Amino acid sequence: ERRDGDIRVERIAEGLHEPLGIAAVGERIFVMQKQEITELIDGDGDGWREEHRNLNADWGATSNFHEFGFGLAAVDGHLFAGLGTCVLAGGDACPEQHPDRGKILKVSVETGDREFFASGFRTPNGIAAGPPGQLLVTDNQGAWLPASKLMLVDQGDDFGWRAPSDTGRERQVRPPALWLPQNEIGNSPTQPLVLTQGPYAGHILWGDIFNGGIKRGFLETVEGQLQGAAFHFS
Repeated sequence: ERRDGDIRVERIAEGLHEPLGIAAVGERIFVMQKQEITELIDGDGDGWREEHRNLNADWGATSNFHEFGFGLAAVDGHLFAGLGTCVLAGGDACPEQHPDRGKILKVSVETGDREFFASGFRTPNGIAAGPPGQLLVTDNQGAWLPASKLMLVDQGDDFGWRAPSDTGRERQVRPPALWLPQNEIGNSPTQPLVLTQGPYAGHILWGDIFNGGIKRGFLETVEGQLQGAAFHFS
């Protein structure tokens, strides 16, 4: 709430476990925790959301520090979230990965039903609505991933990241829309935002946790594939 140029902050809930994403669907508020998508409910209308209702927790997680839950993106009655993979101290990928990790979840707001939307991610830090039926997702550089990237994601896509032990299966891997050269234009990209007005309408902005500033992506379709260039923006 902003009054006379000042920003006022009001706490509305507490007691969450690694809440790394939030989305509003009308008056309803949902939070992505490490092991649950939770609806925060204010039953008596006093502004404090005292009820935490589990919408879905149907995915696997271990005690590993790196198995973050990212999101949320609210699109056409569904919530989309990303599941980070297991990483050892020092940055190497865990040799064995839980089969649910490195995937994008799609959960119905009304029923709580869950399906896996896409796979092959290492650390999908940012998720946003893209063109109809698609998502924009950023993934973070690390083991088996030489640089971060921005992807346009369709149902069933696989982007290639896998556990080190997973070497015997052929996979149809979709390339990203943009590679983000490590330490030049990115290091840990965050949630994308599609601009809808102004001189950069249609371009995509995102932040970066480590590299700093705001980045801008320009995309165009070339021979049926969306691709383009990334720029420092601020």
